[in-house]
Amino acid sequence: MKQNGTIELEGMEFHSFHGCLESERREGNLFTVDFRACLDLGKAAATDSLEDTLDYGRIYDIVAGQMQIPSDLIENVAGRIISAISDEFPWLDDFSVRVSKRNPPVSGRAAWSRVTLRHSGTPCHLEPSCHPDTPCHPDIPCHPDTPCHPERSEGSVTENQSCHPEQSEGSAGK
Repeated sequence: MKQNGTIELEGMEFHSFHGCLESERREGNLFTVDFRACLDLGKAAATDSLEDTLDYGRIYDIVAGQMQIPSDLIENVAGRIISAISDEFPWLDDFSVRVSKRNPPVSGRAAWSRVTLRHSGTPCHLEPSCHPDTPCHPDIPCHPDTPCHPERSEGSVTENQSCHPEQSEGSAGK
């Protein structure tokens, strides 16, 4: 029986050396990484076997390995993590990685800078709940409460978010 669900690994903390400034490369900073995957968990729910699910211990190891490699941009870090997870788990279609930098070097006070990258067969499957009836595809009907559709849920999509590729071109920000 198919049972779609979510596996999350949140708040992985690392002292890493990512950033464009010399001080960031020398002193490092606190980074957190969050992972979220949508997948069929029916077999694991029935068998109680690690072989029938996504091993989030391996996800942690992959993230930790990538966090040790210095990068100028957290976009690059998130992209490398996505690629490494995709290489190890090619069957995993829908997942996201969020990399957050504590106290980014800006001219004012900011607690975090964050980048979220998604690896997904459908542009917005992870928003909001991985429910199979909310595919967020322009040619497939979806649930009226899906926040990916501004015409169905007013005010729920920010300027830089979109479920439809044709709406999101050029809207990415740094």
